[in-house]
Amino acid sequence: MSDEQASDDLVDGDYDDGYDHGGGDGYDPDDDAVGGRSVGEAQGRMARRMLAAIGALVVLVTAVSILAAVFHRQDPGIEYRYVIPHGTAERLAAGEDIEVLPARIELRTQDTLVIENQDHDTFAVGGLRVGPEQTMTYTFSKPGNYGGSCQLHEGGSVDIVVV
Repeated sequence: MSDEQASDDLVDGDYDDGYDHGGGDGYDPDDDAVGGRSVGEAQGRMARRMLAAIGALVVLVTAVSILAAVFHRQDPGIEYRYVIPHGTAERLAAGEDIEVLPARIELRTQDTLVIENQDHDTFAVGGLRVGPEQTMTYTFSKPGNYGGSCQLHEGGSVDIVVV
């Protein structure tokens, strides 16, 4: 075979080597098989894997969010209730020692201090005042020392500590 004839064979796609060189009427996607499957099947399988991975990621993110919400949820707190009975002002005026509530009250954030005044006088409890026949309710949202003067103790003060 001459060089000119070999060149013509390359242009025409007319080979005599026993292999299919893809000449003829066009591209056949099934000729590009991957592992015994066509390219279309391989792409479909890859798409299903991608969707499964995205679904798993969504489930994981949701689970982490729920767990974070559960573990970071604030306690509703505890309610500490003290009652100033009727006649407390007269007893204090008569020089009687009164202890309606402890000199030191320890609370946590979100705990609520409730002081019910059943007497006809106003009383100071730390920085809080409770009017006659009223109930004072205070929920502590920040740690700190809220103590101060208190008419309901011999020492004249109360220490309210929030941790």
